[in-house]
Amino acid sequence: MSGLRSRAELTERLLVGVETAYGSGDFQVDDRLRVEEVCQRSDQTISSAIISVRIDNDFDSQEARRRYQPDRRIVVMTDETDSSDREILFEGYVPVQSSRWDGRIGREDERYVFEAEHVFERLARDREALIFGRRVRNGEIEDGLSQDPDDYTHQSVLMTALPCVFNPDGVANRADTPLTVLSPDGQSRSVHLFTWEGDRAAKKWTYATVLRYLVWFYLLKEGPVFEGNVFSVTGPVVDRVADQSDPMIKALLRQPVSFNCEATNLVEALTLLASAAGIHITAETNNDGGRPETELRVWAPEAGPLRRLYLVRGGCRTDGEPRYHTANRSTSQILSDNNIYRGHVTWDHRRIVNYPVVIGGVKQYEMTVSLWPGWVPRDNLDNVDAPDREDAKALALTPAQVEALGDDAENEDWFQRYHRRGRNFKSDADVGRLWVLNENDYYDGAIYNRNAPFDDYRPFDFSTVTDSTVTTPGAWMRRARRLLPTISTSSDGRPLGVWIEVSFDSGTTWQQQSGGVRILQDHIGIYFDCENPTEVTPAGVPPEEQNMWYAIIDQTFRVRVTASIESDERLLAVSPLDRSDSPTLQVNAMIVRRAKSFLYKSRTHTTNVLNPQGIGGSVERDDTTLIESLVRQLAHRNQDRRIRVAPTIPWLETGYALGDRIAEIRGRHLRFTTTVGAEQQYPSVVERRFVWRDDRYETILTMGITDVPGEAV
Repeated sequence: MSGLRSRAELTERLLVGVETAYGSGDFQVDDRLRVEEVCQRSDQTISSAIISVRIDNDFDSQEARRRYQPDRRIVVMTDETDSSDREILFEGYVPVQSSRWDGRIGREDERYVFEAEHVFERLARDREALIFGRRVRNGEIEDGLSQDPDDYTHQSVLMTALPCVFNPDGVANRADTPLTVLSPDGQSRSVHLFTWEGDRAAKKWTYATVLRYLVWFYLLKEGPVFEGNVFSVTGPVVDRVADQSDPMIKALLRQPVSFNCEATNLVEALTLLASAAGIHITAETNNDGGRPETELRVWAPEAGPLRRLYLVRGGCRTDGEPRYHTANRSTSQILSDNNIYRGHVTWDHRRIVNYPVVIGGVKQYEMTVSLWPGWVPRDNLDNVDAPDREDAKALALTPAQVEALGDDAENEDWFQRYHRRGRNFKSDADVGRLWVLNENDYYDGAIYNRNAPFDDYRPFDFSTVTDSTVTTPGAWMRRARRLLPTISTSSDGRPLGVWIEVSFDSGTTWQQQSGGVRILQDHIGIYFDCENPTEVTPAGVPPEEQNMWYAIIDQTFRVRVTASIESDERLLAVSPLDRSDSPTLQVNAMIVRRAKSFLYKSRTHTTNVLNPQGIGGSVERDDTTLIESLVRQLAHRNQDRRIRVAPTIPWLETGYALGDRIAEIRGRHLRFTTTVGAEQQYPSVVERRFVWRDDRYETILTMGITDVPGEAV
């Protein structure tokens, strides 16, 4: 049944074979079983079957339960004399068995029904198919590669500490050097591994390399589902010899962003991949010398064979001449011209989108800002007159003085209030330690104003550290924000985190404060998380000579931070850029949120001490071009109506396969093409059902057009 059927006898038989023993691979046809329905699906919907058992006086429901075990496979196949010629439509198990009966007089009936699941469904629950962690090379393998490449080139280990997320936030985390492994037929092939985020040699995953990784590590080598065409389709992409005009290749070449497979199983992961890449992955069962073999098949909806359905128009023309003469045509010809006898076609214009909007992440800018004291002024610390400053300093206890006093230090008022071990420290914990930006106008000048330059508390205006391309005076909302890690990196590519600097001489010189500081999470600010505030000193200077507490009294202590700060604007794209004002034009908008896929991180157009210093590199990112590409694609792909087609063929028809594109119903002038710009697209067969109805089998095809992937770029 590889080609379209053309037959006079419409009633055919489907056979059900039951495995002779668990895992034997040998099947025996059971005449008590009748196929009620087989549904072949793709991606997230897995194939299934409904099979009934013939119940009689010699074989009741109890006997059926005894005979048909849920762990013995069944196959559904066509009725051919030679088992190797049979087409296998389904391979699976019967875990759900139902007994139904009716004891009403005149309606006595008893049925026993299997709800069979495909072997692909059972694979989803196999322990070996669970995905968590990531496959990497550890230090032993890395060392072994340099000493004995042949023994280590195929080795990897599972690291559960890091999740199975491909290109998190668009950051490459694929190891540059792949594994070299052997295919089932002994051919050499490449399978890539993870590395750690921040690895300067890392490369980005493509959907092709992700697909190979998932199938190689999580598809059981002994079955019941085999790799099929996964590696043959992705091979040209990985080897960089692919025809990039091919729809499948274009889909597999795309790079996922934050593609998360952690805590899933292989079936779920493949479903997520198919949806994100805009392809389909189907588990199909073939006849291998009389035995069933289920394999994965990867296909693109734009590349399937283009086929037609046939149904002539009956009746007569205006002159009384029949539109279709049957008298001089054989039954075979009539069936060839009329291979469907009912169906349903829907043209849905509601799905047309002519005003898409794509929303990306919040724009971040790296900038340097000065922080102000975040505590209410205290005597003998803030606003101390110059003649009284030495006496104020003498009240503080340096670490050496605390140690010398021992338990007597607890009797000192300064120790009780400002040392972490002091009994009253809780009420004065922020003094000297908390430094803030006041971006949300929480710190009121009437309470917090003190000695210069901290004598005029106002809400911070970000326009003072940015130019007009970022913001203008008062344009950003006065709300709490956070300090995020810098975009700038060290000379060797390492992240810098939040870059904190302090000065003891009113900003003449600065030194980095890398330890003993906590970043606030509820607003912009830092906290010197030290036991004694006099511990913070200039480099190489003992606390007895200079420290943070002394410098605050002298009014010379300053704090500045360089970090990324979120703006009030997201990266977004719309198409078209202007909207027509015509009242007769229906505007259908669609919003797509891709906050993690499209980012904007910049360190230009701001006051930034790291950028001109050339501290190192940066991980600036501007996905404007990518997000505009997606919004154009959404507008491009959704300009025509959506078509759903469900025709019925009055016999078993396997010539139309999943993935075939259907152009029309010839004879009825029903054409299914829609336009994508200058291109044409056709609905693909995404489901095929074989149903027992009115004492014969019929084939129902379900067709549709695949949506553009939400992550497409």
